[in-house]
Amino acid sequence: MKKTIILSLLLILLVVFIFFQVNGREEEEEISQFCHYFSKDLRYGQKGEEVKMLQKVLDKEKLLFGGEYEMEEEEYFYGTMTAFGLFRFISREDLREEDNYFNLGLLFEGSLREEINRIYGCEKEEIEMDLGEYRVLESSQQNHKSKKIEIIRSEEELGRYLEREEEISFDNKKAVLIALGERRTGGYGIKIEEVKVKEEEKIIELLFRETSPSLGEPVLQVISYPAKIILLRTDDYTLEVREDIETEETTEFINCLKEAGVVIYGTRYCPACSRLIEDYGGYEMVTPIYVDCTEERERCLEEMKHHYVPEIQVRERLYEGIRDPETLGEFVGCK
Repeated sequence: MKKTIILSLLLILLVVFIFFQVNGREEEEEISQFCHYFSKDLRYGQKGEEVKMLQKVLDKEKLLFGGEYEMEEEEYFYGTMTAFGLFRFISREDLREEDNYFNLGLLFEGSLREEINRIYGCEKEEIEMDLGEYRVLESSQQNHKSKKIEIIRSEEELGRYLEREEEISFDNKKAVLIALGERRTGGYGIKIEEVKVKEEEKIIELLFRETSPSLGEPVLQVISYPAKIILLRTDDYTLEVREDIETEETTEFINCLKEAGVVIYGTRYCPACSRLIEDYGGYEMVTPIYVDCTEERERCLEEMKHHYVPEIQVRERLYEGIRDPETLGEFVGCK
């Protein structure tokens, strides 16, 4: 009886051992064969499958704290552990001298994304692009300090802005550099809104807009210079690049208000300020006429009339009319 029990226990242990050995080999084989090409930038706070793939890379590199994937509301979440893992990868791979000098792991872009794609990118994803399809070659915060939009037509021209091991044929492609110029903090970026292929006119139109950090979002308190280099297949079509028309009109309106002497005082923790700023197109739009009293307290104490926010002044006089853009625009002569 005792021998039967002992043999049964030994048999159970043998089955369990074989199971874990096979399972472990399958898991190891799955990890060793893992590859993924990251085709877009990611940032702190985002969710989804691309975040899952990024966490899988960090897990494989043994940089994900505790080996646990971050989840929020049953979705993979780019949170503190993911950011810390990326920060460790930047430091380990000595990428801090590139465009990641101020990157604390809150942004997955530029040379950081390029290096991870170099290690984990799948060859099968390096396919020929369709007409009008685009690929981000670089997304940076420090590399291009002048505001400009420049179409790049050759590898030699591209080499002035970007060093790449991969050769790019410009026979049927063009690249474009979009640089927004100086911004007061990190967290700003460029979003490609749409690429239109106009077959009758033989024109490819690329529309973009600036993105800005949402209220309360943690950002690096350093001067940044958001920029992107985009590669598109254009064939013999003419490439036109412009900011989204709504953004252009808002920019013209804000510049007109500035020339008319309009100044808006507010703070980042004031809900009424946030609603007012959104009416005028968001924080990235109102920068020319906006004073953040959280950062410029002394200036606000010296210049403001009532010392509570939001406050609007026109040529240093308190504006007490209706605050919506249409009414204020009519008051100062801006449409």
